[in-house]
Amino acid sequence: MPIDVNLSQFAGPEQRYCPGGVYEFVKNDDGQDRLQINAQNCLHCKTCDIKDPGRNIVWVTPEDGGGPNYPNL
Repeated sequence: MPIDVNLSQFAGPEQRYCPGGVYEFVKNDDGQDRLQINAQNCLHCKTCDIKDPGRNIVWVTPEDGGGPNYPNL
């Protein structure tokens, strides 16, 4: 669905609305587009769950419900 709908109809909005750059459309070796997810960049902001036009991204609370751990803050 990300390729067929989000990329073809909306020009891949997940590449732009995610402040952490988690979602990125890249080309396979055969030239086909695919959605690459860079989970390590996630800021846990839930923007993807709110702004995805197809509602195909379901955000869940990270780290067993406790949220992100920022020990230096």
